[in-house]
Amino acid sequence: MDQLKPDIWRDLAVLLAVGEAKSSFGASRLLGISNDAVEMRVDQLETRIGAALVNRSTPRWVLTDAGKGLVEKTRSIVNLVERGTVGERADKNTPVPLVLSCPDLFFEFLLLPLWYRIETKLPDIPIKLETLQGVTAKPDSTCDLALCLGRAGQADAVGAKIGDVRFALYAHRSLLGSNTRANTPSHFTVEAAELNVPDLVWPGGKTTRRVVCNDLLSVVTAVKSGRGIGILPRFIGDNDPVLVPLEGADVAPLTLSILSMRGNAAKPEVQTLRTLLAREIAQVLDDRTIGAQQG
Repeated sequence: MDQLKPDIWRDLAVLLAVGEAKSSFGASRLLGISNDAVEMRVDQLETRIGAALVNRSTPRWVLTDAGKGLVEKTRSIVNLVERGTVGERADKNTPVPLVLSCPDLFFEFLLLPLWYRIETKLPDIPIKLETLQGVTAKPDSTCDLALCLGRAGQADAVGAKIGDVRFALYAHRSLLGSNTRANTPSHFTVEAAELNVPDLVWPGGKTTRRVVCNDLLSVVTAVKSGRGIGILPRFIGDNDPVLVPLEGADVAPLTLSILSMRGNAAKPEVQTLRTLLAREIAQVLDDRTIGAQQG
């Protein structure tokens, strides 16, 4: 079976179904997909997270502690999205949801790990989450807040700088062993000019084969699974024990900003959420990766 396209929402939906059904076959029936697809979605999610999420040693699948924690975080986000859905609002006095937009990569590696904490501190503000495929993609003008990389000066938005995201070249440890080092790996990259580097030369003297992905999340998945090397944010690479930083590529830091669309920036609820997100994200990220300076 071909590898499924990475999709954080579908992967999380499968994990929720596994937690409910307690087996891959039960989850496949709940979701109307094949058993192979369930197993591959769980495999992809475990690769991204870097931990076992399901104990599959018996026919009855049981979530590990890491899996249970991820399910709880996912359910908290689902609850927020449902609270923010127009069809769920019981009366006209219920506040219109704030639309928060961010790239898939930041949702998975920044918002998801800290959202459980944010939810406990948030006032009773309904939120609708939207994800962007590209890490430097421009947010839609209809959103209230957006996490953006390299777009602090966007004309239709008021920006608050959180800091500078730093990048490095990483490889899975399995590619650096004496038996595998002789094989030249693929170099996974994206088309974004800010993250593009020249062709790389592996220690054996051969140029790596360039594989262009649609988004940086696909690059992360490929590198974390040992399929090749790639440029990753240091807040991801430095926190994964199976990844090793390499020399040979130089990428300038990119500004991470939280933007408020003009016309919405002065709303108290927008200001509250913007301040909270900026503070929590700065705490999650390592000082080497991002500064806590506010713009």
